[in-house]
Amino acid sequence: MEKANVGDVVILKSGGPKMTVTHIIGGHTEPQYRMLNHACLVKGCQNGDVVCEWFNGSERKQDCFKIATLEEVPKE
Repeated sequence: MEKANVGDVVILKSGGPKMTVTHIIGGHTEPQYRMLNHACLVKGCQNGDVVCEWFNGSERKQDCFKIATLEEVPKE
């Protein structure tokens, strides 16, 4: 996957749950996104990588992912 958009449903190439792209790192510079961008950059991601959310049972999870590790889930 070369590029993602907010709202895309993706999965890790190695498998795992379906996840929704909620933020493109570096795509927003508003104050509410600066801390999220910084946290992802510290983890080794870079501008253009993504933040995804998914559910583990009833618990909502969120993390940063390198775009190269993801593939888009085909739309049904």
